[in-house]
Amino acid sequence: MIPNNPNKVNQDAFILVPNMNNCNFRHYFGVCDGHGQNGREVSNFLKMRLPVLMAKGIGGNASNIPEAFRTSYISTNTELDHQSFDPSLSGSTCCTLIFNGTRVTCGNAGDSRAIKVGFPESRAFLDVEALSIDHKPDLPEETERILKAGGRIDAFRDPYNGGEMIGPMRVWLKHQDLPGLAMSRSIGDKVAQSVGVSPIPEVKEFLISP
Repeated sequence: MIPNNPNKVNQDAFILVPNMNNCNFRHYFGVCDGHGQNGREVSNFLKMRLPVLMAKGIGGNASNIPEAFRTSYISTNTELDHQSFDPSLSGSTCCTLIFNGTRVTCGNAGDSRAIKVGFPESRAFLDVEALSIDHKPDLPEETERILKAGGRIDAFRDPYNGGEMIGPMRVWLKHQDLPGLAMSRSIGDKVAQSVGVSPIPEVKEFLISP
C-alpha cells in the first residue's frame, strides 16, 4: 500500500515447491520483489520458470545444486528478452533456498534477505542469522564491477536544496539519470545490466540440525 498511489499493484511473488525432483527431503522456496512498470510480470515469470530450470539443473545429483542456482538465474534472465513485456526498466530481486536434507543452499540476487531463526531452549531471545547479504551498489566488490562496466553510482540529488543526496546509493548510466536502481544485482533491469548490474546470484551453503 502506498498512500499517494492507491492503484499500485503488489509486485511481489513467492516460490514454494515441496519435494523437488520427487525427493521428499528436498524443498525449494523463495521470494521475488518486482519493481518498475512491469515488475509484477517479471516476478511472476520468475515464479513460473525458476523452479522448472532448478529441477532440470539438479537432475538426480544433489552436487549440482550450487551450479543449478547460477544457471537457472542466468537462463531466466535471458528468457525475459523474449517475453511480451519490456524488462528494460523493470526487474525483480530473487532470493531462493533449497532444503536438501540437513543442507540448505541459498541463492540471492538483490536486496531481499534470507534469515535463519533459532529457538534456543535456554535463552529468552531468538537466534537470528542472515543467510544472504543485500546487494547494494556501494558494497566495494559491487561498486568495482559497476564502475568497470561504465556505470555511475550516486543517490538522488535534490535540485531545490543544492544537490543534497536523498536516499540510498543507486546505479545510473554514465551520462543519463536513469535507471536509478537501488540494488546491484537483479533479474531483468536490462538497462541497468548494461552498466554492470548482475543477474548472477551469490550462492552459499549451510548445514542445519536435523
